[in-house]
Amino acid sequence: MTTLKETIFSGAPANEEKTPPSVSASITRKQAAGNFGAEAPRPTVWARTRSNATAVVSTVFSKGPLLSRRSSPSGGSRWEKDSMKKVRMLVLALLTIAAINTAKATDATVSPNGFKSPECTFGADTLTSWFGWNLKFSQSYGRDAKLWPSLLTNGARTTNPQEGCLMVLDGWDLNPSGHVAWVWGRQGYWTCVLHTNMKVGTDYFTYGGASFRYCWFYYYPGWTSVYCGDNGKWYPLRAFVTKK
Repeated sequence: MTTLKETIFSGAPANEEKTPPSVSASITRKQAAGNFGAEAPRPTVWARTRSNATAVVSTVFSKGPLLSRRSSPSGGSRWEKDSMKKVRMLVLALLTIAAINTAKATDATVSPNGFKSPECTFGADTLTSWFGWNLKFSQSYGRDAKLWPSLLTNGARTTNPQEGCLMVLDGWDLNPSGHVAWVWGRQGYWTCVLHTNMKVGTDYFTYGGASFRYCWFYYYPGWTSVYCGDNGKWYPLRAFVTKK
């Protein structure tokens, strides 16, 4: 029997290994080390319009392409269509759950571990639970997003993010508590995440009063920060965390 996750991810982007990008590693690491949340060189964005909304389907740095052909102007429509199909399936699943379990409708604004909508922790805890990873914490208090890598007892750090794991950002000037997002998929060094309570990315659906958005972050193994292709900013990376 096909599971909900298998249905939604039937068209997920392949996790393809690629050679290091053409952009200078030394320059990029220097930017990553000293520009958390600051403006970075704006990438070239190939965008397409669907349902009167512009969605980023692939992004490249000005110094050279980083994504596979599946996300290029000539081949991006395949992943785009698959993505829309996945979202429709997810929304339908949510509507079905709401219809069947109306008695628990008032609980929709609280995640399984007690995080409240629309916090980023609510979004991440909700998504991991839906897809079979019931997060376990070593304590029920002081669980700011940036602390998750050290508090999760059934999670392990990884430098090879895959769909279904978590991206945890460290705190920065405008957000000392950090941020956590759920990894939706990967293409090369680009990681696509779904998250809440951070107004970056494209709106996908609303659940429990929270707007879930998707956006792309560029990460090269060993870096201590990630580059957001949607707003051209660097953010400090605490860790990627996978289920164990």
